[in-house]
Amino acid sequence: MYISNFILRNKKRLPFFLFFCLLFLSINLNSQEARPIVYEKLELMNVSLNPSEQYSLSNFKNNRMEYACDEKSCPLWRWGLLDAKFIHSDGQCNVFVYASGANQVRYGKLIEDNPELFGESTNLSFKRIKRNLGYGKKGASPSEREIEDMKMMLTYYPADSAKVMFNADYMVSYPFNMEGKKCQDIYSSTRVIVFGKNGLDIFLYFVMTEDGAKNFNKYLTDFKEVLWYNKEENTNEITGENKTEILLQSTRRDSDRKKMEKEQTGNRKKYL
Repeated sequence: MYISNFILRNKKRLPFFLFFCLLFLSINLNSQEARPIVYEKLELMNVSLNPSEQYSLSNFKNNRMEYACDEKSCPLWRWGLLDAKFIHSDGQCNVFVYASGANQVRYGKLIEDNPELFGESTNLSFKRIKRNLGYGKKGASPSEREIEDMKMMLTYYPADSAKVMFNADYMVSYPFNMEGKKCQDIYSSTRVIVFGKNGLDIFLYFVMTEDGAKNFNKYLTDFKEVLWYNKEENTNEITGENKTEILLQSTRRDSDRKKMEKEQTGNRKKYL
C-alpha cells in the first residue's frame, strides 16, 4: 500500500528515480567485476599474468593498490602502494608485485621532459632501490656515484636465468632490512627481485617467515613464468633520444656486467 501511494504521488519523478537506481546497480556491479589493477598495469607493459599451481592471487580491496602492511611502524609500509599480492601454497611466503615499468609507459615523456622533478629517467628503478635500501639522502634522486655504489649491493643473475624465469633481459636481487621486526608477528625476512625488459621493470617483494626464508630458492623457482614479457615486436617501448636503458646497462658497459655476473655466479648456488 505504501509503495503504491508513493508511486502515485511521484509519477513524474519515477523515471528519474529508476534511472538513478539502475545507475547505482551498474556502478556497484562494475566495481565487483573489475579486474585487479595489476592486470591493467601489466598490459601496458605487454606482460602476461599466468596461473600458478603454487601461488594464488589475493584480491586487494576494491581491486586497487594497497600497502604490504597497514601498520606504519612496520618496515614493509615504506614500500608504499603495491599492485598485487600472491600467497604461496605453504603459507610461509607472500610475494608483493610493483609494476614500475607501467609508470614509464604512462608518464615517460613527462618524466623525460622534467628531470628537475623526477631525476633522469634511467634512474627510476634505482630511486626505488635507494629508498628500499635506505641509502643516501632521504627523498633525493640517486646520483651517478650512488648508483655505482648500489650496484655493488646487488646480486646479478645470469641473463639466461632472467630469460627462462620471466622472458626478461636482466634480473637482480637485494635484501631488505626488517630492522629486527616481524610483520604481523609472523614475517621476519624479505628478499627483493627486480627484473625487466626494454627498460620496463617489475619488483617482486618476497616476504617470508623464519622457516620460509630457508626456502627462498624454491619460492623464486615456483614463481617462474607467473609473469611473462611477451614478444618484443608487441612491447610498448619508450621512444625518444633519451630512451630508458635497461637496469644493468644504464651506467655500466656490457663487458663489465658479464664479468660481474661470472664472478658472482661462481659464489652462489644455481637457482634454476
